[in-house]
Amino acid sequence: MSMLDSEGRHAPSIATSRPMAWVVASAAAGSAVFCLSLSALWRPLPGLPEPAASLGAHAAYGIKSAAHALAPRAFAAESAAHAAHWKGLAESGELFPIAWRACLSALLALLPGAALAKGMLARRDGLLHLRGPRRHEGRAARALLRRRLAKRCARRPGRRQLS
Repeated sequence: MSMLDSEGRHAPSIATSRPMAWVVASAAAGSAVFCLSLSALWRPLPGLPEPAASLGAHAAYGIKSAAHALAPRAFAAESAAHAAHWKGLAESGELFPIAWRACLSALLALLPGAALAKGMLARRDGLLHLRGPRRHEGRAARALLRRRLAKRCARRPGRRQLS
């Protein structure tokens, strides 16, 4: 017996998770964090010199190089100039500060995915509108109640605590 309907969807009473929604949300938020953190780090920092060119110039040449990779006739001169610039940066040792900033920004871009994972990868059913939200169950609910009622129980010492 299949749990899917004629359109390939699960029945609303079956708890499922949507990992692709998490992937898309993490990628979108991670891209924003990457861009913001890279722009914040693109300046002289203690121990690291200022990058060789502006972030906008690197971004523009990167976009032109990507377009050249997709369509070899587009931006051929700009792509060659950008490749020569990167080669010169690598030979002169000026590539390390740029790579350090990009690696740190890439690590920071992973944080939204980690922050969104617990909430977005939790299994949920489609009955929210019928029965209302179900927030805590079992041991987690008891622990939450103990924390919330601790002050009240301390004021009334004759009352029993939840076990």
